Amino acid sequence: MSKTFSVNTPKDAEIGLKMDIRSNDEGKWRVFIKETKEGVEVAGAPVRVGFLEKVGEGENAFMVIRAALRVKNEDGSYQTRARQKEGKFLDAMGKEVDSEEKAAREYVLMTYKSDANKLVFGQIATVNVKNFKADKVTPTVMTLLTFKLYSDDEALEAERKYHQLQTIGSDHADYNQGYTDLKNLRKTSGKWADFFIASGHDVLRDMGFTIRERARKGQEADPAPSA
Repeated sequence: MSKTFSVNTPKDAEIGLKMDIRSNDEGKWRVFIKETKEGVEVAGAPVRVGFLEKVGEGENAFMVIRAALRVKNEDGSYQTRARQKEGKFLDAMGKEVDSEEKAAREYVLMTYKSDANKLVFGQIATVNVKNFKADKVTPTVMTLLTFKLYSDDEALEAERKYHQLQTIGSDHADYNQGYTDLKNLRKTSGKWADFFIASGHDVLRDMGFTIRERARKGQEADPAPSA
């Protein structure tokens, strides 16, 4: 049985995003990323698809999101094209439509020069659970997910460094320094963003995270962590 949880940035966030994270029958998590403006999904914007993986257990656990990296135009915007399959145009639900204008847009994705059928993936986000206790500033205990979001350029640079390390192997004299450089790159690049949990709190609990819910009007907030 599939499970789903959804998160979104605040309406006034610098980076407006909504993510729906769904598991399949094999337990793998797919992430559907949508652009938002003032809390509303941007009409016609392509949906980006990624994959989420939990790393570690207990208080040290976090999540990583990887996705195929996108091709840029000369002005820095991302290339898009009409969604199609086997020469037929498709809408956002995957249904056939009779014109390119009616088709949904999708991103043009990077492929390897040596293999045009192989997509280039990169780490586009890390996700940490951040619990707040009740205080004067935050009158209800609650949980936010803190993301570190990496641009496609940053993700590509890190991916290249990672593959260089894989190529030379851990016994190589340059491996330790290369690994340190990769850690420093991920530490110094990217942008922080807080996401609210819109739905699926219990799904995150089932994954082993401590999740507190903001109290609804007329109710008290969770008095203690829920595991």
